[in-house]
Amino acid sequence: MEIKGNEYKTGETVKFIRQAGNFKQAELAKKLNKSIGWLRDIEQGINRIYYSDFIKICEACNIEIILKEKK
Repeated sequence: MEIKGNEYKTGETVKFIRQAGNFKQAELAKKLNKSIGWLRDIEQGINRIYYSDFIKICEACNIEIILKEKK
């Protein structure tokens, strides 16, 4: 499945990735050693996310990120 970065807000993308990995918020937060509130606030767009944390979420959910050059 392909997600284009300009189609979704960051929090929506994080939620989609978590759900694709079949994680509940509490499960993924625990796996990342983060609080449920941290993950919830990112998904709701309340807090920003560091790129390194985004990569950790993708890895935990077994999602591969492929960057494409704009044409």
